Order: sequence, then C-alpha cells, then structure tokens
Amino acid sequence: MPIFYSLIAKDNDVILVEADTSSGNYPQITLKVLKTNAYGNGFKTFANSEYTYYLYNESPFTYLCLCETGFSKIKSLTFVKDIRDKFMQQFTIEQRESAITYSLNNRFERILKETMKYYSDAPESDGKINSLKSQMKDVENVMQKNLDDLTERGEKLELLVNTSKTMRSEALSLNIRANRLKTQKKWQYAKRRIIFCLLIWLFIYTAAALCCGGLDLHHCIPRS
Repeated sequence: MPIFYSLIAKDNDVILVEADTSSGNYPQITLKVLKTNAYGNGFKTFANSEYTYYLYNESPFTYLCLCETGFSKIKSLTFVKDIRDKFMQQFTIEQRESAITYSLNNRFERILKETMKYYSDAPESDGKINSLKSQMKDVENVMQKNLDDLTERGEKLELLVNTSKTMRSEALSLNIRANRLKTQKKWQYAKRRIIFCLLIWLFIYTAAALCCGGLDLHHCIPRS
C-alpha cells in the first residue's frame, strides 16, 4: 500500500495540517504515536507487522507519514524530508510558530496529497528521490519501536485502515442509497402534485355544484 496518511505537527500534540487517502482509526492512534515521540532531531519509525509510521523531527515540528509495512523505507523517509522542505518554503517562521490546530490545512493539504501521490507512484530510481536521498546521512540509522508498546497499561494498538477498494465499495453503496433517496423524493413530489391537482379539481367542482344547482350541474349544463 502506498503512503495513505501524512501530517505536520507542532509540540507533538498540535496537528497543523494532515491529509489522507483512506479511512480508519489511524488519526487517533497517530496522536498516541506523537505523544511518545521524544524530541530530538532526525528520523524515527514506529512499526508493527502491518503498518509503519515514518517521522522526521526538527523541534518543535514533526513531519510524519503512514504506510503499509513493506513499502519502500527510502521513499517514505525521503517523503517526510521533502514535505519538511516544502513546509519551510511555504510558510514564514512567524506563520509556523503561531499556527494553531489545523490552521494551515487549507493552504497545505493539497501539497501533502500531491506529494503523497508522487512518492507512492515514483520508482526509487527517480532523480528527485536520489537527489534527496544523498542528503540524508542518517537514513539507515533510524530508531525502531513496536507500535504495540506505545500505549500505557499494556494496551494493544490495532490499526484499522480501509483500503481504496473498501472505500470504493462504501462509495458505491452510498451512491446507490443516494439514488434510491432521489427516486423516492421524485415520487413523493409527483404524488403531492397529483393530490394538489385533485384537490383543485374537487374545489372547482364543488364551487360549480353550489352555483349550478347540485352535483349534476343541471342549471349550468343544457339538457336535451
């Protein structure tokens, strides 16, 4: 699975911007990961058998991505370094330091998503990846920690991630329900119009009957 979640945080608990391409409980678990993320510049990973977090710390900021274990470590680490560089270019020191929770989402979420897609699809031989990789001296000295050890009281973290296939299935189901609701509303509208027309006809007929001497309208309809 490619990179499907990424964020930039400040002080390990203030998420400034985030982006994802799937759904699941990983935003909640990511907060636990951030809280255990001791300061210290450089790269880190937190992994279990299924998913891996890659982080780049540059106090007080953390640049993070989440992908399936087995996805390229080089590409993942290069990604977090790249979003750090883009973040620094996009915002001034004052903007970065004064930012509050999600305050930068509107201006940077699109960049995160585009960068996620780029690194998810690009081969490791890509020139940009090789260029950035050569700048990262400590890429192979990343600290490893098991996700199952992150929570207090021995709780076990279980990441639940809906893949794009699951999301397409959910979207199709929602689309079917939306179409059914749309059809139901059309029938309800048609029924109301029919009832309204019948009421108008009944009102006209009743008024005519009162004016024309009865239900047979004999005062108004000539008899042969």
